[in-house]
Amino acid sequence: MRTLEELKGFERETDTRNEPQPVMTNYFLGIGINEYEHWPKLNNACKDVQDIAGLLQNFYEFDPINSKLLLNEAASYDNIIMTFEEYVNRLNEDENLLIYYSGHGHLLRRPNKTNRGFWIPVDARENQPSDYLSNTRLRDYIADLSARHVLLISDSCFSGTIFMQGSTRSKGALKELQAKPSRWALCSGRHDELVHDGPPGENSPFAASILHVLTHHAEQGINILELVDEVMKRTREEYDQLPEGRPLQRSGHKGGQFVFRRRLNEEDFWQQIRQTHKLRAYQRYLSIFPGGKFEQEAQEAISLLEDESAWLKCVKQNTLEAYNAYLLENLQGAHREEAYSRLRELEEQQLWEKARNGRMLHLLHRYLNHFPNGKFAEEARRLAQNYDYDYEHEDAGDNPPPASLLRNPHTSDSERKPTDEISRIMLPEMVEVPRGTFEMGGSMFRREQPIHQVKLAAFKLAKYPVTFEEYEAYCKARNKPLPSDEGWGRGKHPVINVSWDDAVAYCNWLSEESGYTPVYMQLQQGLFEANLHANGFRLPTEAEWEYAARGGPWSMGDTLYAGGNLLDSLGWYEENSGKRTHPVGLWKPNELGLYDMSGNVYEWCHDYWGYGYYKQFEGIMAQNPAGPEKGSSRVIRGGGHSSSQAYCRVSYREDFQPGKGADFIGFRVAQNL
Repeated sequence: MRTLEELKGFERETDTRNEPQPVMTNYFLGIGINEYEHWPKLNNACKDVQDIAGLLQNFYEFDPINSKLLLNEAASYDNIIMTFEEYVNRLNEDENLLIYYSGHGHLLRRPNKTNRGFWIPVDARENQPSDYLSNTRLRDYIADLSARHVLLISDSCFSGTIFMQGSTRSKGALKELQAKPSRWALCSGRHDELVHDGPPGENSPFAASILHVLTHHAEQGINILELVDEVMKRTREEYDQLPEGRPLQRSGHKGGQFVFRRRLNEEDFWQQIRQTHKLRAYQRYLSIFPGGKFEQEAQEAISLLEDESAWLKCVKQNTLEAYNAYLLENLQGAHREEAYSRLRELEEQQLWEKARNGRMLHLLHRYLNHFPNGKFAEEARRLAQNYDYDYEHEDAGDNPPPASLLRNPHTSDSERKPTDEISRIMLPEMVEVPRGTFEMGGSMFRREQPIHQVKLAAFKLAKYPVTFEEYEAYCKARNKPLPSDEGWGRGKHPVINVSWDDAVAYCNWLSEESGYTPVYMQLQQGLFEANLHANGFRLPTEAEWEYAARGGPWSMGDTLYAGGNLLDSLGWYEENSGKRTHPVGLWKPNELGLYDMSGNVYEWCHDYWGYGYYKQFEGIMAQNPAGPEKGSSRVIRGGGHSSSQAYCRVSYREDFQPGKGADFIGFRVAQNL
């Protein structure tokens, strides 16, 4: 053992203490055991741990949220090991860990071999070394930690056996020592020394020395070597034992030191935080000073730094998905306009490549419709003017371009079966949706998962949601009460406050008035039977709705909303609607010429709701799925006027009680081809 005078040969620089230091997070693990199961009980181990933890949390930069205490029965062998594993997996180089152990220690003497030291967990049996926690294993865990600084303080008999021969003290400036990783230990006694527990209700001599030094240290910070010196001096003068402290070799020590820094007052701490200007620093300020005078500034700084981090990540990826995610998750982001611009550039590039490579006239016009002044517009017009009309569109198969894009989108009257009174009803404008396959579902919410393949037959879908003027014709014909418009307007506004039951009753009435076979038969109040092979009007299945919203076979790709990735130009939602409905057809249609598929009102679908309904189709092709056979609610799709962007995505699915209406739910009709 070296003398105190030898230990004092360490060079210190105290003039750098008040310089801004990196804000690091300190973790505290306290292990204290009084109530042993098989070993003699101790008096003050738990009190020592709790007093040390309280002092550090009140006066030094240790936050309660980052402190963990394993006391008595919690300090079992398994719990201690699992806690070390947790820290090995969690901590990083911007974090420090202080481990304080107070309990029995044991020295296993082996003639002609190296003696071995152990901690004794609460459940360890006497004379069973396999139940003990060896210093060798402790050193291995400490070596595995990624923390910048690790300090082990052990108040137990024979605790000095943690040190290996040849350990030396680091020398250098304080600031430099803080920057270098360190692994230190401070033990209550030497390798062969028994130590004192202290009278009941007090602290052990070792703990009392540590508490005294940390309490009365007048400067802003104290490094571990200073603590070792003071604790050794005080303990040796007042008690008959000699603590020992030095680096742990072969455990990741690189010459640094653990520094205990006193908590600054709020103003001084805030100035240090501002100079650091890092996300973790502002978060730490809020944890230390909840409701503090700089809370708003800290929150604003956190928002800006989080936004900047998200944007840099987005730019690095430079994909549609990345910009979509940024716009969804950063509603007040500083880079939203640039994200819109970059998203539009990528979207234009994608649509142009599809138009150029697909050699189909409607794709060229689709590009020109979306980007009339785009960078490829001249070439698109030239290709359209020189289009070879004799070219056979093999890629389109037997699915021609939708009439809504290349000619008058109204379904011809010759395809209908009108009655003599058809003039008094308003037939919906229907759009043909060709048969095809698509990937259904999404990854944002579990209810959208798993993404799976779906194959659908051709069908027709209304160009717009059913409006008040259309629905009121039904109400007058059947002497039904008119649903409320909430004071937002009737006429071309989508009808609201209609239940699923109301919607299918309207479908049946429209079928009967048009000379078609009704799809739905009401068995009793709230119970319906559906013949989906009938030629009348009906609600679209959930799969049909999503396929059509995505653009069917003419989809521009995996867009977020119906018609694109910028909801502000596609539909009414919470940010632009005033949280009320608006007349249909005011925004751009999607690739099929369908309007208002994202936002304005949710739309009833035919299907019963099943939260995990998609799971049965994982890995297989679903053929014309129509939902579960029974259920207590029905599917609604598309998002409404008060929905966030996430709920207006084409993959998002929700449910609602079929016997009730709401001011955010409407519907549109479908029909078999």
